[in-house]
Amino acid sequence: MAGKNEPGGRRAISPEEEWLYLRSSLLDRYRADRRYQGIIRQDLMPLWRATEAAIAWRGERPVSFFDVLDQLGDLERMPAPPSSMLVGNRYIRAVSRTVARSMGLTAQGIPPGWALHAVHDDAAGRPRRSHLLSVSPRAQDDDLALSLDLTPNFVGTRYFGGGGAAPQDQTFDLSQLGVGYGPEHWQALRTIAGDAIDGAVEAMRRDIEARYPARNPTAVAGWQRDLEDLQQALMRGVPPANSALATRLRKLARQIGIDLPGQRIVPPFVPRFSPTAYDDGAEAPS
Repeated sequence: MAGKNEPGGRRAISPEEEWLYLRSSLLDRYRADRRYQGIIRQDLMPLWRATEAAIAWRGERPVSFFDVLDQLGDLERMPAPPSSMLVGNRYIRAVSRTVARSMGLTAQGIPPGWALHAVHDDAAGRPRRSHLLSVSPRAQDDDLALSLDLTPNFVGTRYFGGGGAAPQDQTFDLSQLGVGYGPEHWQALRTIAGDAIDGAVEAMRRDIEARYPARNPTAVAGWQRDLEDLQQALMRGVPPANSALATRLRKLARQIGIDLPGQRIVPPFVPRFSPTAYDDGAEAPS
């Protein structure tokens, strides 16, 4: 059996990354759905092209869904809003309706911001982004981090964060080894720096595994299978085949932070130009 650090073994996954992975994988299921592809191609793309032309007067190219909201809001606040703003309003309503009704994605009755962003990206023809791009390559808030100060004559380590006890900071002065730089100097520098990094990696591993739940490959594979059923339940109303699957789908919906299939309440209209109405979900659901 593979160990924790071997390929195919159990992996410690932070709640944030798990959430991002699940919602990204769910979006992948929608993007593979021919009905969704038709909505994007036939309904939203033409509306977006007209909307983009309507707001081009600012000389700015909107990137996100909220950029579009902001720019349309500026148009609305003009003394005499241009009639071209109407097509922008139609686009905002169409994207919101696509998420909430066609896709069946709501959170407390409101289309979630991350889904609005994704649908807008597809309508605008932007490259799809991996969920990993949403996970900072820097240390998360509670993760252990190492700052390494390395010169030809000095090695210094300083630790930050970490849920448990971090290793002690250390400094090594190699200037006392002798005059100049010989083979023994470089070997000593390599050994000290290497040991410092090895020690930091081991401390990080222990810290992560102590705080993050471990998932085995079968659990991750199960997510993928169940996400297909969740997407079908949300978009097409396909009921779960059995009670066990229904329980798993409810759990997945809670993990992602969306309303349960068949239990959502879709408001007749989400107020436009209100970013708070389209909560982007900056934090994973608890």
